[in-house]
Amino acid sequence: MEAVPAFLRIDYISRMRTPPFRRGAGVAGTALAVALASACTSAPPAQPADADATALAFAHTLAGGDTVRAHGMLSASLQSTMTPAQLATAYNEMAGRDGGVATTIAVQKTLDEWPDKAPGDLRWVYVAIANDTFSEAVTVVVTQEGSRLAIRSFQLGRP
Repeated sequence: MEAVPAFLRIDYISRMRTPPFRRGAGVAGTALAVALASACTSAPPAQPADADATALAFAHTLAGGDTVRAHGMLSASLQSTMTPAQLATAYNEMAGRDGGVATTIAVQKTLDEWPDKAPGDLRWVYVAIANDTFSEAVTVVVTQEGSRLAIRSFQLGRP
């Protein structure tokens, strides 16, 4: 039996220690590894339930009086058109000065398609805001803005 040259034995041993996915990976194997790695690190696409939760959080934040946080939930373009103080004034005008604390805040209606839907928009959401002395609502359009969901537009009051 012929002896195996030393350089072949070393190569064989190093191949045995190299994980199978790395052996002969080449360009195709590297591309597959990169694709799998990026798929694992990217966020899943937003779902309609995520848009509903964003609209509901916005309504709760407004009704709770935290207009700075509510303002932070607006899209960048909408933030540039109004201040948190203007947002508070608009909400207080809708609810009334003596309206009291909202006891009911709930998603009442949603649309996945509507006439002025823009690219990136996920859902149109109508959220009821009420108590014993008032019954109002906020209608919002939730959009994907970069890696976050944001309120692209909103309308206070019942239609």
